[in-house]
This record gives sequence, C-alpha cells and structure tokens, in this order.
Amino acid sequence: MKTKKGFGFFMIWLIIYLIMINASTVLSQAVGINNLFTAVFECLFVIVMLLYLKKHQLLTYYGLKPLNKMNYQKLLYLIPLIIYGSSNLWYGIHLDGTLDQLLLITVSMLCVGFAEEMIFRSFLIKSLRHKRDITAVSVSAVLFGGLHLLNVLGGADLFLTLLQVLNTTAFGFMCAAFYCKTNHILPCILCHGLYNTFDIFMPTESLDVMFLGEAIVIIIAFAYGIYLIKTDNSMIKTPCIPIID
Repeated sequence: MKTKKGFGFFMIWLIIYLIMINASTVLSQAVGINNLFTAVFECLFVIVMLLYLKKHQLLTYYGLKPLNKMNYQKLLYLIPLIIYGSSNLWYGIHLDGTLDQLLLITVSMLCVGFAEEMIFRSFLIKSLRHKRDITAVSVSAVLFGGLHLLNVLGGADLFLTLLQVLNTTAFGFMCAAFYCKTNHILPCILCHGLYNTFDIFMPTESLDVMFLGEAIVIIIAFAYGIYLIKTDNSMIKTPCIPIID
C-alpha cells in the first residue's frame, strides 16, 4: 500500500547506494576487471529499487509513468535536456578499451543515471513535499552537486572537481525543477544516463575546449530550471508534489 516517505527514506537509499558504489569499485579493482562488479551491483540496485516501488505501488508516485500527458510545448519540447544529455558528443568520439569493458561501463553509467535521479530527485524532493518548490529544488541541486566533492578524496584534481560540482549542481537544479513541475522522472533519467555514457567516449585531448562546453551546458541547465520554476503549474494535469493521505 502507498505510504508517505520522508527524509529517512531518501537517506537509507543514499547510504546503501554509496556503500555499494565503493564496495563494487574495490572488488572490481581486486579482480583486475574494471567496472565488473560496479555494473553488476548497479543493475541489481536498480532491479531491487523497481521491485520495491512496484510492490508498494509507488512507481507512479515517484514519477515512473508514461510521458504522453506532458505539455511538451510549455516544456520547450525537452530541448534543454536533449542538449545537455548529448553535450559530451560535441568533442568527438574516442573508443578506448575492449568491447567488454565499454559494455560494462555503459551499463554501469545508464544504471547510475537511473539510481541517482530516483534518489536525489524523486525520493529527496518527495520528502520535502511540504516545502516551497524553490526550496526543494535548491536542496536537491546542492546536495547532488556537493556530493561530487568526495572525488577529491580519491585523488581527483581540485579545479576539475570544483568544475564538476558546478556542472552537477546546475544539472541537479534543472532536473529537480523539471520533476517538481511535471512529476515525471523518466526524461531526467534518460538525460543523466546518456550524459554519463557519452562521457566515456569523450577524447581526453578535448580538455582545452571542454571548459567552454561546460559553461554552455551550465548556463542552459540553470536557465531551464529557472524557466520551469517560474512557469505556472498548468503545464501539467497533476499537482507538483501530490500528498497521499
């Protein structure tokens, strides 16, 4: 039966996800096959999440539903999401690794898109359903972006990490606003998954022009998020954050 889920529900899924990601990375490195356990664990995580939501009749509540009732004109035909999701293709395509490796990391990245959108958008924003839209959107964006600061602990370059934090915060802002206004999460999942997947094939020599591309998608993401927040709720047929009694 459907029940209200609060902030604790979001935290439980987030903690399980973080533990799983770190454990699977260590296991993959231990056996010498990159992304092996990451891909397997990510798939299992997604399957378990879907089964749980289906069992408790929460798929629709958390935005996993058909897309035919959205007002695509007012949503600008999802063009900003399409631009962002495909932006890593701007730099060209570079295949590095065996077909098996590329398949494993592609599966992993697609599952990451699903898991993170469900956790940071669906679960978190629903837990903030009594807050104003801008509050829920901002909290989702800042938490999602800030989490990427942990990459510094893994030895990532500080400047590139800060750029990633700004990028993911902008992306989180856009997707949170989209979800808040439409109660649909699938477009955000697809955008997230494709962006991560295309990042695999981005040539490393493109770093010198990457900053311009990053600036463009960051501006687009923030602008689209603001547009969505300021647009009235007549763009959809259901309330922004429905409350289940």
